[in-house]
Amino acid sequence: MKPTGALKAFLAADKGTRVIGKVEKHIISKPRDFRASDVIHPSEMASASWCHRAQYFWLKGHAPKPEVMSLRKASIFGTGHATHDLWQTWFKEMNQIKGLWYCYTHDLEWFGLNGDHEDGNCKTKYNEVPVFFDPLRISGKADGWLVNFGEPLLLEVKTIGEGSIRWYAPDIAYANDNDFKKMWANTNAPFLEHIHQAQIYMKLLELMGQPNAPQEALILYEAKGLHEHKEFVIQKSDWGIAELFEAAANIISAIDRGAPPQCNINGTEGCGKCSHYVEEKLERISN
Repeated sequence: MKPTGALKAFLAADKGTRVIGKVEKHIISKPRDFRASDVIHPSEMASASWCHRAQYFWLKGHAPKPEVMSLRKASIFGTGHATHDLWQTWFKEMNQIKGLWYCYTHDLEWFGLNGDHEDGNCKTKYNEVPVFFDPLRISGKADGWLVNFGEPLLLEVKTIGEGSIRWYAPDIAYANDNDFKKMWANTNAPFLEHIHQAQIYMKLLELMGQPNAPQEALILYEAKGLHEHKEFVIQKSDWGIAELFEAAANIISAIDRGAPPQCNINGTEGCGKCSHYVEEKLERISN
């Protein structure tokens, strides 16, 4: 039998290199921190590829197939996480970012500003802004809640590369001959999926009854490799996300009935996320 998946990638990783391949093998062999599949994630809801049928099976306990974590993917994710951490650290130093904090020095957790507890001698960690709505099993974390920049702002930080613009705005890529500098220069508005994600977070904070929850969101873009930044402020609105919450409600209703919904991406044939879910096989596995 020929090796496939992670094993195939692992065996091929160090061919032709002395160090890089061994690092990739290390990355492939590391235990993965999988995202919980028993809740609906706002980032998944906001995606144009959100499959309602696949989401049904994930919530039923049939987790999505794990992707092989290559060196390239790990580097992309690492860059994104590092960018988030950097901006959150700067806002922490300014004492202008609210959220869930943990103090290692005193084993203390609180929601608010770092300055509400930290006295200069504490080691604290920012755990972002938890959002959830139990009736629809939606749960996630927003990047931040900014204060003292005028009215409160829901923060979303995104790293933008050539692939991002080609995916979210192919018209911009085409008009600028796939030249990233030109594509970036002509990105004059946030992409729709990022708008939807920020709107979902603001709506969830409203549903949670958070006092003085942001009515605006700051979508902050950092261009990979260029170290340039753009900010866009959007107003809270249910436009564009009402149908996403309705879809979540329909998925929960389908679970209650025990009848999976049809794939909203590719009808009866299914899409890449759901076509491998065959009910009869899943029933045998469950039993």
